[in-house]
Amino acid sequence: MIAIGRNVTGLVLGLLGIGAFVILAIGLVFLKLSPIIVGMLIVGGAVVAVSAFRPYLGVHVMLGLLYFEGAIKMTEDVTLTKVLGGLVTAGWLANKLIQRRVRDVLNPQSVLVCVYLAWCAISAAHAFDSDVAMKELVTYVLLALSMMMIGSVLDTPQRLRNFIFAVAGWTIFISVIALGMYYAGMTPYAMGWSNRNLLAMYINVGAIAALLLYPLMQDLLARLVVMIGVPVLLLTLALTLSRTGLIVMAVTILSVWYRLARERGFLVLFGTTLACVALVFLLPGQFWTRASTILPAIERQEDTFGMRVRLWQVGLRLIEDHPFLGVGPANFVLASTRYNPSGVAGRHLASHNTYVGTASETGLVGMALFLVVVVGATVSVRRAVHAARLAGRDDLALMGVNAETMILAIMLTSITMDNQDQKILWIGLGICVAFVAIVKTSLAHASPSVVPAAGEAVPEAAAT
Repeated sequence: MIAIGRNVTGLVLGLLGIGAFVILAIGLVFLKLSPIIVGMLIVGGAVVAVSAFRPYLGVHVMLGLLYFEGAIKMTEDVTLTKVLGGLVTAGWLANKLIQRRVRDVLNPQSVLVCVYLAWCAISAAHAFDSDVAMKELVTYVLLALSMMMIGSVLDTPQRLRNFIFAVAGWTIFISVIALGMYYAGMTPYAMGWSNRNLLAMYINVGAIAALLLYPLMQDLLARLVVMIGVPVLLLTLALTLSRTGLIVMAVTILSVWYRLARERGFLVLFGTTLACVALVFLLPGQFWTRASTILPAIERQEDTFGMRVRLWQVGLRLIEDHPFLGVGPANFVLASTRYNPSGVAGRHLASHNTYVGTASETGLVGMALFLVVVVGATVSVRRAVHAARLAGRDDLALMGVNAETMILAIMLTSITMDNQDQKILWIGLGICVAFVAIVKTSLAHASPSVVPAAGEAVPEAAAT
């Protein structure tokens, strides 16, 4: 069946490729199209074809591109990462459509996401600026497709484990670059090509991936990468001077230590504790000055935290006036300036809070649906983790804990950031979908009674 499917895909894509070549030749010769445009179209077509035949390679390309989002911008709103990510997703979708295997990606999580997207479309139709809203809606659709792609492609424990390791590896790599730029004086703090809060969120997710995956690693080189990389991640996070990042790391690291203690990962537990202690002597005075402002900024609502609080207050006014449909996706900036034109909203800032931003842009219904998508994924993972433990598959269970803790870190960061359209969140949701499907498949033959479908409870017979 696989060979037949590939042959069909190859035949259809081959015919499309021939047709595209002819059209491009006509455009180049007779319509005088720029060779650069023609070259870009050829490269784009090649990316689609590779993703169609090798979707597993495609998801890794998509992940790697995430960490270089701000490095290359084609326009103010369009980056090379977005374009290539869209092409990778298009190739995978073309494969599914040609082989008529769309049902493979239909699961409870996908249904919840589709309902959320439908509501976003309704909100966009009634937005303050429908053009901006529709562009954001397209972004949401692409993010949802990337979640479905990851959920369907990572279909074995080894693939899922390798992908989570890739999350850790890419985060370590970008952290090394950020440290190099900081110590070279190119940036005032560790930030790489993104803002420091975004980099801090990546590091939190990457550190979780590295620490919880370590007990499952058999390869010596992979273990060395993690052992060397974790101190690098912690140092980079500290040098971002992101107060949100530090708070989230404190919460998640305690959760990770608890999980490691349960799994008897005492070597990793001791190593990370030692790394945290050693960093105390390496951090510059700038870090301690920044850290000392956390509590005063929260208590007095001053500095950037005070600015966020004022933005949240504007967002609450938007919710009061538009509780049902909101002001439209990505319309917070436009709508908030009408409420506070000379104040903080007049600086054209986003809401800096995923929950306030989602509620103000898509209404309370939209926020509820968004939370159902996130909570539904984590609840399904929690049930699958329980099923894996009952079956004696602690290796699978630990990967589920990894996915669950990643989402926790992202949603904690969402208190001070707009993460509803961040790729890392939807990649995390895709990992959750993949994990639930893997548990269901892996345990179906050995012990069908303990395998929950996504969104279903563990049967009583299995629970006892």
